[in-house]
Amino acid sequence: MFFQISKWSKKWSPTVCIDVSKMIVCQMPPGVDCWTIHGLWPGSLKQPSPRFCHTNSSFDLEKIQHLVPDLEKEWPSFFVERKESNFWKYEWKKHGTCAVVLSSLNSQELYFTKTLELKKQYDLLKILKENDIFPSTEKYYMLDNIKNALNSHFKVHVLVKCKNAKDFDHPLLSSVRICMDMNFTLIDCPASLKECKADSVLYLPVKPDEKKFSQPLTYVQVMLHKYGEY
Repeated sequence: MFFQISKWSKKWSPTVCIDVSKMIVCQMPPGVDCWTIHGLWPGSLKQPSPRFCHTNSSFDLEKIQHLVPDLEKEWPSFFVERKESNFWKYEWKKHGTCAVVLSSLNSQELYFTKTLELKKQYDLLKILKENDIFPSTEKYYMLDNIKNALNSHFKVHVLVKCKNAKDFDHPLLSSVRICMDMNFTLIDCPASLKECKADSVLYLPVKPDEKKFSQPLTYVQVMLHKYGEY
């Protein structure tokens, strides 16, 4: 099995629960106020990325127990009825088991440790703030401005993703994917990978203003009220 790239994905927490099925209880965990980890995914420049490479490989939470405090903050699950460890287990089985061919990622501990290290190394919130791009309910940002800020900082082409939501008239900034080679040196993400094609996006704030409401509301309810849909 031969890999040429790894994709490291971070998601913007306020957009995760927007337009999620009403059958699923989704909310931002307490204390989460940043870009969070989605995963570290080995892949190929031309072939479909491998998944679930060793289906019989077990996930042992005890092996990464010392990492749990960091994982809960940096790699949380937003679905209330699912244990966070189930999210980590899923990412390990789907992507981690494929990454074990690399000596630097050939165990659960190494895979999760490396992913956390990358999160600390690449602070998207700080990078965007340094370029006067702040979460807001009032202002839309040209997508090219966001891309240029990130590409200039990393000196490679990164992927910026967005999602359409029925109650918003602009797509929502949702995630950023950074590509690297097998030595974790940053490289341009392949043009074949899909990215946001919108002209402008909304970069939602983590904590909407709830002071104006007489009763507690969920994040989504506050945002819908903001846009006249609640």
